[in-house]
Amino acid sequence: MDPYGETALREATEAGLMPREIDGLLEGRPMTSLVPPLPAETIDAYADRATSELFMRYLVEGAGAPPPVA
Repeated sequence: MDPYGETALREATEAGLMPREIDGLLEGRPMTSLVPPLPAETIDAYADRATSELFMRYLVEGAGAPPPVA
């Protein structure tokens, strides 16, 4: 894995997303495929932006949420 993706995944879990939630959002794609780094973006700035993007997707899509009880 690349340093951008590794740092973003670490920051996302430290911010409170569970690994299964992140996996659900990524759907097998690398982090940098879902949220590409911007030209000349630092790793830390990318991790902040990617984590924010994951949280937004989590809120909109609800990835990793348990299925509703019937």
